[in-house]
Amino acid sequence: MEKNSNSPNYKVLNLIPDIFKNKINFIISTRNSSNLSFNTGDNRESVEYNRKIFYQNAGCNGNNVYLPEQIHGDNIVEIKENDLYLIPGTDALVTKEKKTVLSIMTADCLPILIYDPINEAFGIIHSGWKGTLLFLVTKTLDRMTKAFNTKAKDCHAVMGPAICSDCYEINDDLANKTKEAFKGKEIGIKRKNNKIYFDLVGINSLLLREAGLEKENIHKTGLCTSCLPGQFYSHRRDLGKTGRMMSLAWM
Repeated sequence: MEKNSNSPNYKVLNLIPDIFKNKINFIISTRNSSNLSFNTGDNRESVEYNRKIFYQNAGCNGNNVYLPEQIHGDNIVEIKENDLYLIPGTDALVTKEKKTVLSIMTADCLPILIYDPINEAFGIIHSGWKGTLLFLVTKTLDRMTKAFNTKAKDCHAVMGPAICSDCYEINDDLANKTKEAFKGKEIGIKRKNNKIYFDLVGINSLLLREAGLEKENIHKTGLCTSCLPGQFYSHRRDLGKTGRMMSLAWM
C-alpha cells in the first residue's frame, strides 16, 4: 500500500509484480480515495477533485487518461495517439503507446491487466459475469495478437481486487448460463448449503490458461471487494448504493 505524502488520507494499491515495477504500472484506488465515478449520484465537482488527487497519488498524467463507457459487453478498442478520452460502449482497451493511461471502473467486477513485455503492449479489462461469459479476456488477447503480434505464452496477467467466490452468490439462471457458455460443463460454479456461488477470478484464470498463459504468469491479489468494506466499494455488499474504484495502467 502506497500513499502520497501530501495527501495522507488518499491511498492507492500498486498491483504490479516487482519484476515489472519499472516497465509498467497497474494501480487501483481504494475506498480512501473516495468515489471516482460520475455515475453514482455524487456531486461532479467532488468526483473531479477525487480523481485529481488519485492521479497525483498514482503518479500518472491525469490529462492523458482513457476511460471506456463500460456496458458489460465484449467490445475492445485499441487506443492510439490523439484518440478520444471517453470511449463509448467498451469494456477493454489495448495499446502500445507509451505514457498513455488506460483505466476502468469496478466495485466487484474483476479488473485485469494483460502485459506483453516482448512487444511492449498491454490491455486492461473490466470483467463481470457478463464479460466473463462472453470470453472478454480471451478476445482481448486475440485483439493484442492481431494488433501487436502478442503471443499469450509471453504475457503476464494481473487480477485486481474483485468479489470472491464465497461472496458471489448467484441464482439457477446464471448457473445455467455459465454451463451453456462452457458447453455443458459446470465451470467456476460452487454449490454449498443449497446455495450457488460464481468464481469470477477462477473462471478468468482458466480462460487465460486455455489461451496460452503460463500458470506462474497469472498474478492474483486475493483481495475480495465484498469481504473488505474498509478498503473497497462493493456493489453487491452495499446493495447497489456505492462508489467505484478506478484502475489505471500505463507504460
